[in-house]
Amino acid sequence: MFPRYSQAAQRAFSVGAGKNVGFIGLGCMGLPMSQNLKKAGYNVTGYDMSPEARAAANDGGIQTAENVADLCKGVQYIVTALPQTAHVEETLKMEGGIFENAVDGALICDVSTIHPDGAKQFYADAKQQGLCYLDTPMSGGVTGAHNGTLTFMVGGTADEFEASKGVL
Repeated sequence: MFPRYSQAAQRAFSVGAGKNVGFIGLGCMGLPMSQNLKKAGYNVTGYDMSPEARAAANDGGIQTAENVADLCKGVQYIVTALPQTAHVEETLKMEGGIFENAVDGALICDVSTIHPDGAKQFYADAKQQGLCYLDTPMSGGVTGAHNGTLTFMVGGTADEFEASKGVL
């Protein structure tokens, strides 16, 4: 069903076992999005470089990690909601980042609005790491994030899109 994923990842996605989500970026959009995922039955761990954002997430019921490496442990999905292409690239590629620490076959949904060339490169780079990166920018603003009514535009294969639907 998911030809580019490891057999373990294929089993996890096909039987719905992929309920662990790491959410990076807990600002105006990310915090309510992560809270909606939790309400939908996902196990959500969040991370933001801002201690204040992590504290607000904890106060809002979201467990937080102290760094990206810890956030990646045991999650099948990673959502990034970051301000710029450079921030996404750093989070993916830095020492202690997603590419270095994500589980084999993890699906990365980048809901940031970034440059298309960056998204294409991150997709290719993720494949080389045994991961899946999807460009999933959103529309609907802060109100949509709070109400769970965002619209996502998803760049990836049909199978990758199907695997991302529950989280998006």
